[in-house]
Amino acid sequence: MSIQDQPTFEQSLARLQELVDQLEDGQLTLAQSLAAYEEGIKHLKVCHSALTETERKIEILSGFNAPASR
Repeated sequence: MSIQDQPTFEQSLARLQELVDQLEDGQLTLAQSLAAYEEGIKHLKVCHSALTETERKIEILSGFNAPASR
């Protein structure tokens, strides 16, 4: 999957909510539940990666990790 094919943070978060709703509904078969869980993990990784990258950018912009001036 290329970066262009990767869903955005917002798309992954929305899909995660859909998957959680489906799993909580209890209407999926075991195989469908496992497939939904696997897809959810992929979207969770996308969200985590986006949040980590954003956190790094904020730290850089705010000088949070900069050594203290003396």
